[in-house]
Amino acid sequence: MTGTYVFKMKPESTNTLYYTAKLGSGSLKVYYDNDDEKKELFTLHSCESADASLTPLKSGTLYIIIETDGKCENGDLSFSLK
Repeated sequence: MTGTYVFKMKPESTNTLYYTAKLGSGSLKVYYDNDDEKKELFTLHSCESADASLTPLKSGTLYIIIETDGKCENGDLSFSLK
């Protein structure tokens, strides 16, 4: 994958974002925007992984923004609200 990707989520009765990520090669930064302010969630470089959660979230719209620094390969990103 290359470029910027934006995903829209709707936290309502849940207020925790759980995420896991791994990357084979390349580098990327993941941001979130839950209150009209873009904040860094995590950064991954080749052969790194992340597994954590973020709480509390405000009700309304949550944006997950993924920005790559060139080409990224063999990656897996998962986001869920619970």
